[in-house]
Amino acid sequence: MSSLFDQKYPVAVVLDFDGTITDVDVVDTALVQFSKNNDWLKVEAEWAAGKISSDECMARQLAGVEATHEELQVFLDSIRLDPGFKILQSYLDEKSIPLVVLSDGYDLFIKGIFARYGIRKVPFRSNSMRHEGGRLIPSYPHKAQSCGRCGHCKKASLNEARAFVGHIIFAGDGMSDLCALQSADTVFAKGKLARHCQERGFPHIPYRTLEDVVLAIPEIVDRVTAANVSSRKA
Repeated sequence: MSSLFDQKYPVAVVLDFDGTITDVDVVDTALVQFSKNNDWLKVEAEWAAGKISSDECMARQLAGVEATHEELQVFLDSIRLDPGFKILQSYLDEKSIPLVVLSDGYDLFIKGIFARYGIRKVPFRSNSMRHEGGRLIPSYPHKAQSCGRCGHCKKASLNEARAFVGHIIFAGDGMSDLCALQSADTVFAKGKLARHCQERGFPHIPYRTLEDVVLAIPEIVDRVTAANVSSRKA
């Protein structure tokens, strides 16, 4: 497993992909568009209830999916980005703050969407997928044995990042982000993730789009920087 970071940083920003960088959950939207029936909804309910892991969920759901290469490309070209993503990316580049994407989705989708928008040099870690004979075939190179829920556990990846990053800022929106809550220092949450945080009193910053994150990050970075300076003086 390659490292997410190549050196040490005082702060880094980590984003979920589906529904955070994109305006929809790409995997669910693909299931809606390409599934031969609605059986995938029953499987989704089992996963949401915690009865099955996400890799088992997707294996069963994708068994009912068929799409040609052309259909898949048209689909990926139709996905829109959160309007604040490129603004956030530009701000972080200017401040030399690393940006990493952690997804329990699939590299086939992420690569296709990033290519469509000319997004380069944004490292990501996700599950894998290949397209063969009209079928979507997943695999899970980053599955953590300590997690029975995720195909790619974001907690495990964030724990690994701890060796390189002093303060982790995480933004997400869904149930696949629950594990990340245990390892991030600052959490931006919307959608199901925000509801989970609210119900359990978990500290978080609500947001609607990544433009909200851009507006809030400078204060967080200043606070982390000041804390580091004070620590060194002590």
